[in-house]
Amino acid sequence: MTTQRTPLTPGTRDALARLVTQHGFFGSLLYELMRLEETTEVPIAATDGRRMMLNPQGFGTRPMQERVFILGHETMHAILDHMGRGAGYAAAGIGPDGRRHQPDLYHRAAEFVVNAICEANGLGPCPADGVIDRTGRFTAINTVEDVYRVLAAERRVEQQQQQQQQQQQQQQQQDEQDDDEQDDDEQDDDGSEGDDGSEGDDSTDGEQDDGDDDEQDADRSEGDDSTHGDDSPDRTD
Repeated sequence: MTTQRTPLTPGTRDALARLVTQHGFFGSLLYELMRLEETTEVPIAATDGRRMMLNPQGFGTRPMQERVFILGHETMHAILDHMGRGAGYAAAGIGPDGRRHQPDLYHRAAEFVVNAICEANGLGPCPADGVIDRTGRFTAINTVEDVYRVLAAERRVEQQQQQQQQQQQQQQQQDEQDDDEQDDDEQDDDGSEGDDGSEGDDSTDGEQDDGDDDEQDADRSEGDDSTHGDDSPDRTD
C-alpha cells in the first residue's frame, strides 16, 4: 500500500532547495535523519528528533535567509540529540550542574548552542526572535551542558539578589512600623506630663496665696504697733 504525501508549500520547498544547494552538510543530514511535516500545531518550527514540523504561515512567509537558518537550526537539534539528552535529565530530575533539573534552562541552553553553530557555519545571522549570545560567553564549541551550567549559576545569583532585596524591603517596612509605634508612645507620654504640670501650677498658686495672707497679717500687726507708739508718749506726759 502506497501512502500519498501532501506536497510541501512553496515557502518550505524553496527553502529546502536552498539549504541543499548552498549548505549541503545540513541538507544531507536533514533528509537522512528527519521527516518533514507541515502543520499548524507549532507556531513556526519544532522537532522531536525524528520529525521536523513547520508551520506553512509562521515559517513559510519568512524571508528566505531566515527559513534556511531555521531548517539548519532544527537539524542541529536532531544531530546533537538535544531532545534525548534533555529527556534523560528530566527523568533523573538532576540537571547538568548536579542540581534540580530546570527544563526551561535546558531548552534555552540548547537554543544558544545550535544558533551559534548555524552562524559559525554560514547559515546567516540568527533571526531577531532567536536566542543568540552576543557577549562572547557562548560559542559554537560549547555544549548544552556548558551553557546550562552558566545559565543556572546566573539564575541562582539573580534569585539571591531578589531574596536580599525582599528582606531589605521587609526590614525597612518593619523599621518604619517600629518608628511609628515609638512616635505614638511618645505622644501619649507628652499628654500625661501636661496634666501633671497643670497640677504643679495649682500648688504654686496656693503657695502664693499663703504668702499674701502672711503679708497682710504682718501689715495689720505693724499698724497696731504704730498706734500704741503714738499713745505711749501721751500716757507718759
